[in-house]
Amino acid sequence: MAHQPPTPDKASLIRFLLTCPMFQRLSAQDVEPLAARLQMRHYDDGTNLLSGGVADGKTPLRVVVHGGATWEPDDSTEQRGAWMLAPGSCCGLGTVNAWARAKKIPGTWSAPDPAPIRCKSVGPLWVLELAPQDFDEVFTDPQGEPICTELLCMFPTSIKAPEVVAALRDTPQFARVTTPKLYRLLERAPTLNYGPFDPMELEQDPDDPQQFGPHGKSVKGPALYYVVEGELSVSNDDQTVSLGVGELGGPGLFDEGVQVNQFAAKSVNEARAVVLTQRALMDQIRADPGLARALGPRGYGKELNP
Repeated sequence: MAHQPPTPDKASLIRFLLTCPMFQRLSAQDVEPLAARLQMRHYDDGTNLLSGGVADGKTPLRVVVHGGATWEPDDSTEQRGAWMLAPGSCCGLGTVNAWARAKKIPGTWSAPDPAPIRCKSVGPLWVLELAPQDFDEVFTDPQGEPICTELLCMFPTSIKAPEVVAALRDTPQFARVTTPKLYRLLERAPTLNYGPFDPMELEQDPDDPQQFGPHGKSVKGPALYYVVEGELSVSNDDQTVSLGVGELGGPGLFDEGVQVNQFAAKSVNEARAVVLTQRALMDQIRADPGLARALGPRGYGKELNP
């Protein structure tokens, strides 16, 4: 690791954080506690950013500012080299999840530990880091709860990302989208919990992380779901799509002029799903217009279920 560059002022950090895919649903007030504790770090080409490929409780939360890094689970062979951390990407979510579990914070991922990760800088790398010893100060402050909730929702997505990417590539809409673009898209797709449907949940906004909570909320508007636990039923006025573990689907993702309150998702018992909303897809298209050119036929939007 080379000499450390100066850390930008807090106002500049807040502006940068709000451009990051994982944080774009947050407000300046939400990210302020994080911005106040971040430190800029520089790593040389080829630096291993995880000790032995496992988050050991000492791995900081990192946000890439400039440069890139590989991010490859050891059990992901078909997509090796396709998942790259780029400016705005976050890593170290496993350390945040482990900290939250120790604190008995709702919404953590309690499934078996994920496969070790190969994470290595590719060229010079600049990141913003939050050290684990600062998690208490940032995330237990009521003002820091939204960003903690956001990170906890994104951790299961990062674990299941290779599976979701493979499922997306099997659909007509996403078949021509490059694998790196799909991974980048999933940085906007939280993993939510679902239980029996409550009509009041339709008043909630799925793109507001403050409303994710331990039990999730029904998506307000069209979205695509990849179920990681349980069984999920997704419906609008026209149809109902039933999804089990490992299945991808959801009505209306590419439809125009839809009424957001027509959509609901529920589970008889409990379910958990990676959720890509239409709004998140449009946000990524604005950030990467090439994604729109690669998407398949929009007219297939009534039901996306390979």
